[in-house]
Amino acid sequence: MDFFCSFFLDKEFNEVIKSRYRDEFSYESFSSGQKLRIDLAILFAWRDLAQTRNSISFNVLIFDELLSGSLDKAGVNDMINILKANKKKENIFLITHDEASIELVDDIIEIKVENGFSRICQDKYKEE
Repeated sequence: MDFFCSFFLDKEFNEVIKSRYRDEFSYESFSSGQKLRIDLAILFAWRDLAQTRNSISFNVLIFDELLSGSLDKAGVNDMINILKANKKKENIFLITHDEASIELVDDIIEIKVENGFSRICQDKYKEE
């Protein structure tokens, strides 16, 4: 995620985070965007560990409002690059209301709520 810190967990899940010149930081000392980068890195690390150690295979990733949150532009680009690198082996769904995210993805499924029910709409972004 192009965020220069090291995150360590001991056997009791106590965290040690080192950044900058290897000073120790607490998780709470980071900004919300930096916390999200740490969270995503941990998510992918646990996922890889589960696949490696337990012969578990994941082929679906679902993110809700990931790009609309606290990631800066560089963080969004880093995340999109990670998702694009994995798109051949996984089904990735990115739920967002952010119109700017449209140009970052390959396919769009628009879902609208009408009369209390969700309905898949025609793809208004796809050229015919």
